[in-house]
Amino acid sequence: MKELIKKIVEKEWLMFSATQNIGGTASCQQRPDQFYIMRSSQFSAWNDESLESYLRDIEKAESKGENLVTIKYAYMMESTDPASYAAIAHKLPEVGAAKKAIVEELTALTLAWCKDFARRYPHVAAAGRPIESSADALYVTSVETYSRGEFSSYSEETLSLLLAHYKALAKEGYNVHEKVVGEEMRLMGAESLDVAESILSRR
Repeated sequence: MKELIKKIVEKEWLMFSATQNIGGTASCQQRPDQFYIMRSSQFSAWNDESLESYLRDIEKAESKGENLVTIKYAYMMESTDPASYAAIAHKLPEVGAAKKAIVEELTALTLAWCKDFARRYPHVAAAGRPIESSADALYVTSVETYSRGEFSSYSEETLSLLLAHYKALAKEGYNVHEKVVGEEMRLMGAESLDVAESILSRR
């Protein structure tokens, strides 16, 4: 799994670093180390089938000269920058009704995990993105909007596999967001989420 994640993140980095932003290159596009931590942490909660399918999505996009990272950020603009989104929406891959239904189900699961995590680790949660799209602004992207945009960039096959995996984890009482943030903290040198929460609570 680690090699699979490494391959995905390396390909995503090339797409991310090539993405054009309003106002030029963003500072985060010069931090491959930070990018690796964030993206590999997210994929640490996936299963092999979902990872393999997403890698196929990336490779298919590469063969067509498409940038999935640019596309996902463009989808997010529907909420964070509606005027700019309206000008480019016709250029984006259409998200059909069946695909949109899976996207919304995955987004709802993600938000439920985030809210549960925020109740137990409020200071760690507060250091990240706001949860709901009502907090979106030009330079503020909520977990809800980010998730919806990213899920929309996946193929329907990847979405279906990921939804089945997420549902199985939810049935077991597993919180994917906690797993992801915990992995981020570990890669950044934190001893545990509890320690990180304690440190942040004193600031």
